[in-house]
Amino acid sequence: MQFLALDRPWWSNDVPDDGNLHQNLSKHFECAKQGVERSALLLDARWTILRSRIGGILDLKADYEQLDDFVLQLERRRESDSHIEEARRSFNNMFMAVRLSWGRMGTG
Repeated sequence: MQFLALDRPWWSNDVPDDGNLHQNLSKHFECAKQGVERSALLLDARWTILRSRIGGILDLKADYEQLDDFVLQLERRRESDSHIEEARRSFNNMFMAVRLSWGRMGTG
């Protein structure tokens, strides 16, 4: 079966194993703060096959443990964002209450 170049990711079998790229690509994404790209990589079945063939199942497992860490960070950030949004709403409510009370003070 012939594949078009677009069907193959840039890290595919076409890239020779230089002892660095395939072994550390997930870490490179992590260090570059490219969590979405790293997640996409680790969820790509082609990567799973290539990574396990080059580095073995234990290296692949280590990559997935990093993905777990990333997901936990996202969940914490989402929780933090919801607290920030709640604080923002509370501040806006307080601001409106103060504004209304100042308006009443000027009309009294």
